[in-house]
Amino acid sequence: MIQTVYQANQVIWNQADGSQKLLFGQPANVALTLQQSLPKWKFGSVKQVSDHNRERYLARLRQSNAIVISFPGELASNILKQSYHLTSDDFLGKVDRLVIPLQNPREIYLLQDRGLVVRRLRVKQSQLAGVRQALGGGKKIDVEAKVINQQPVMTFPHAFELPNYQFQLTTDEGSTLATALLTTKATSNVHRQHSNGQTTYWVGKNRRVIVDDQTGKIQYEQYVGTSQVRSLGALQTWGLRQLTQANLGTNSFRYAAISTSGQTITYRNSVQGLLVFSDQGDGSITLKANNDGLIRWQFSRYRLGTPVATATNAGTRLPATGVVMNQLKEAGKLSEIAGLQLGYRWTQVNGNQVNVQPSYFVYYHGNWVDYKTILSLGGQR
Repeated sequence: MIQTVYQANQVIWNQADGSQKLLFGQPANVALTLQQSLPKWKFGSVKQVSDHNRERYLARLRQSNAIVISFPGELASNILKQSYHLTSDDFLGKVDRLVIPLQNPREIYLLQDRGLVVRRLRVKQSQLAGVRQALGGGKKIDVEAKVINQQPVMTFPHAFELPNYQFQLTTDEGSTLATALLTTKATSNVHRQHSNGQTTYWVGKNRRVIVDDQTGKIQYEQYVGTSQVRSLGALQTWGLRQLTQANLGTNSFRYAAISTSGQTITYRNSVQGLLVFSDQGDGSITLKANNDGLIRWQFSRYRLGTPVATATNAGTRLPATGVVMNQLKEAGKLSEIAGLQLGYRWTQVNGNQVNVQPSYFVYYHGNWVDYKTILSLGGQR
């Protein structure tokens, strides 16, 4: 399960001529193929080769005849070793991206966006035939790696199109979820109270579940009485345990974001590796550890189910990244943006079906928001 939840969400193929292509919709999942091949590799030592050096970091991101696999947020050394079978005895550091040369690699590179850190992991034995074969087919979209305000970003120099999708809507019953979360071998008597459009379930004084009957939002709270601040790896391990306990169909959730200062970790539904964002929080779960003595989960009754086959998947055409940046600048919002990524927006529910459409999402005051929403704000905050 750890291999699924902490899988890379973006693969860039750096061509021999120096151009870079985002891979989308390949018949074989490239990130998964690499993940499955790595147990057959043998690794040596790890060495940090640079930090806080924009040119060296970009040189690795743009290394020709290589693939760059990226994660939505930092992965701790222990999580990376477990999910990607990097069997070096050395500490790998925190990693946002892996750079894998495609021809007889003697090393791979571990990149950490924060601080622009580059580490080199020696390779003693590799096996890449399956990975190279998986690169065929699907879309290959022009991208260009840049560092903007000391933050690495994959930009799109030209307008491009991605398909829209439909999914069956999976709806979990609030009462069933509450009972599953609150019932233990020692306590099975779950109390319930309905008030002001919310239903509250509880057992004793330490645990409760609050269900918003209109929006489907759910909050689980457990008072544990002790505080604990977890490291990156400990928080990611803890989050995986909680996600398993939530029993929300863990195969459909992917690691999306983490904050060690806030002691929170978020998982989301994904489409073709790209994260899905909903204004109502559907298809996501955010877990807050007990750094203040209280564990909290925030999630929704609603998540993506199985894809719906359609005769044609109509596409959405997205502008070049430069156009988006100029629009944000003209709206007076560019200085408030701290990140940008490509994803899918949960746009509409028709009966028991969900429509999702591709868009750019920007990190705006602590949240990932569709850039068109920010443009509509104008001078508002």
